[in-house]
Amino acid sequence: KVGVWKVESNMKPLNVISYATEATVTHVAFGVPAAGAEGESDSHVFYFAAKDNERSVIWSIDDRGRKNMLYNVDGALHALYYYARRDELVAVTVSANLVIHMKDDEGKWGLHMKSKLASGAGEGQASMQVCLAAGHYLVTASERDSIVRIFDLDSEDNYIMAAGEEDRSTTPPKISCLAWSNKSGILAAGTNDGMICLFKYVGDKDKDGIEDSDVHQEEAWEQMPMVAAGGERCDKLEWG
Repeated sequence: KVGVWKVESNMKPLNVISYATEATVTHVAFGVPAAGAEGESDSHVFYFAAKDNERSVIWSIDDRGRKNMLYNVDGALHALYYYARRDELVAVTVSANLVIHMKDDEGKWGLHMKSKLASGAGEGQASMQVCLAAGHYLVTASERDSIVRIFDLDSEDNYIMAAGEEDRSTTPPKISCLAWSNKSGILAAGTNDGMICLFKYVGDKDKDGIEDSDVHQEEAWEQMPMVAAGGERCDKLEWG
């Protein structure tokens, strides 16, 4: 079941509507408000994924009782995001596939991209980490290596950043979790040896702070000093 709630002026939760489904709901993503009919206010749109045997079924719902099945994705999902700037649904499967669907001018959803992520496949798929950062970057990592992989949802370019300080005398740390902070603009990557690698997003600007399309994407991030987290594996990171 998927329930839609809102908080009233007296701070009490109110159940607006609920949707029943026979399959297990694994992910929910917020959409953007849809224009209502004449005389009606905008409706709030949501998307959810339900596991059905060897596939995931993607649905759209709103707070007015409308429910539509959109499409199927092979396998179970690791993450589901709605990217409003391009009206896309971005899914990452547990088998490390990136699957992006886009809505056309008639409102129909179609497959826009399907590709294999370089990390998290095979035996390491359960340790794959995924998050959104800086508004339009899909960030992935895996305990199989020390690489943070960045996929730009706007340009569809991708590149990598190495976690840890450049010290060839030590083994590079393996990444066990990720967390992005909108407030500070910092991406944190926890490692299996109890360290936290920090990357500050400075944007696509030149050394004078001016927007510059010729700035390499890797230069949009500045690696900060690592932080010790007690010497044990970081299982989860949360920003305050």
